[in-house]
Amino acid sequence: MQIEIFSKVKDPRDLGKVKHELEDVLRMALIGVLCDCEDCDDISDMVTDREEEFKAAGLLKLSNGVPCGDTILRVVESVNPAQLRASLDCCRGHIIESLCGNQVIIDGKKLRG
Repeated sequence: MQIEIFSKVKDPRDLGKVKHELEDVLRMALIGVLCDCEDCDDISDMVTDREEEFKAAGLLKLSNGVPCGDTILRVVESVNPAQLRASLDCCRGHIIESLCGNQVIIDGKKLRG
């Protein structure tokens, strides 16, 4: 089941000039934070490297490819922080529920055996 995590966030961009979906860009930013990316260029590089995986999992559509780091930064800076917070708070239960029963490796012990 696909969850629209950022449905409460209004797109502040001029819709006639938009190339990348707001939901995709914000999901990329969230994935980047969770994957400990240093900046928006790292996020763009990481998503580019794993583009097919994210598409296959239904996490990202990327209908116009992966946006560059500058685009990600501009979009994230332009959204209303209160709307972003409200959207994440609303979907927190769905996110936790989707992880329930799955092993989430945080400290790298599995890699060491």
